[in-house]
Amino acid sequence: MFKAVGILSGLGMLETGYLGLMSLLNQSVVCPVAGDTASCNTILGSEYAMLWDTIPLSVLGSITYGAVAVSAWWGLTSENATGVLQKKLVMAGSALLLSTSAYLAYILATVFPGDVCPWCLASISLSLGIAASIVANTKQQELEDQAMPGASLMAATILFLSLSLGNPDASEAGSRITRLDYKEPVITNQSSDRALALVARLRADGAKMFGAFWCGHCYEQKQDFGSRAMEDFPYVECFPDGWAQGVSMASACKEAGLNGFPTWIIGDEKLEGEQSFDRLEAALDALEGVQK
Repeated sequence: MFKAVGILSGLGMLETGYLGLMSLLNQSVVCPVAGDTASCNTILGSEYAMLWDTIPLSVLGSITYGAVAVSAWWGLTSENATGVLQKKLVMAGSALLLSTSAYLAYILATVFPGDVCPWCLASISLSLGIAASIVANTKQQELEDQAMPGASLMAATILFLSLSLGNPDASEAGSRITRLDYKEPVITNQSSDRALALVARLRADGAKMFGAFWCGHCYEQKQDFGSRAMEDFPYVECFPDGWAQGVSMASACKEAGLNGFPTWIIGDEKLEGEQSFDRLEAALDALEGVQK
């Protein structure tokens, strides 16, 4: 049991760790299976992915998966043949993961019907695999002894999540936003001389920033450049006619093979997420060095 649980929880720690890191860095995740990258990042960037709008849930998930992996490794290497304490720790961790997965599965079904999030489904599958491995390799009496504590822990976890993430109502699923009319965001910051010079270089070298009008990270990137820079900003809107379920991105965006917004393409280099002026200038320096 400990070996299988250790492998599955290790994979879960890596997967949720990646999601947590991308969230903390305000970067879009790669969603190659979803087909529609906006769908995946919309789910992972929603209020249901953050505790109190501050802490990425995936970070706590990675910590929990890691704790289960350590407990499983401890049980695997322990001189105590029964590994009673280690098994209890693994069961407790599994209860936390399973209850969280159940709650998030409910959110996916009620708040995001029709959207696809491979990362979410992978985490749910891993937590189910851990639970199944424990059940398959634990005696009936042990399972009965841990049933009440496990059920209490799962109930407490779901209550905690409902208070910190929000409590989705299945009856509201039909009222979920299915269309957004195009509205150009208003840029309010003043443009610095550096921003104006950088925009001129970007245009001269054929660089492009691909984004969506509803994308918060795209808006923040534009704010970095300021309002005056928008007059010559090399921007490609991927939903010029508005967004709706089932509507594809503009052809230029599809051809660019985007994984999220914003995405910069400078020469042959693709930069995903918000970029600093230093990073953009470095990419231009590298491109211009090749061109010379």
